[in-house]
Amino acid sequence: MSVAPRIVQPSIDFDTETESVVLGRYDGFGRAVFDALFESPPQLRGGFQFFRDPRSDDIWSFCSASVRKFGLQLDPDIEVICLWDGSESTEIGTWADDPVADAVAWVTKRCIET
Repeated sequence: MSVAPRIVQPSIDFDTETESVVLGRYDGFGRAVFDALFESPPQLRGGFQFFRDPRSDDIWSFCSASVRKFGLQLDPDIEVICLWDGSESTEIGTWADDPVADAVAWVTKRCIET
């Protein structure tokens, strides 16, 4: 899977961001998914590339530190966590009992325990 965000959204002229900038500026829906992914397994901290669409507050990220590379987008406007790994994708939102736990479970099953 390419980590170029243009593969996902070719019409967006993304800016790159560091992990510390992203986690410092964003406290919206789904933010805790990064905390959970960084706690277990710890090898994912520092393994993300972060991008920002300058027209929105969304976080776009790509992780290459896992067994299978994956992308993760947080959309605070519609409160959705989007995940994809090149062959499957899912959206998890407020309709889930615990969106963060569901997102971490998806990443663990598809991209870490593979």
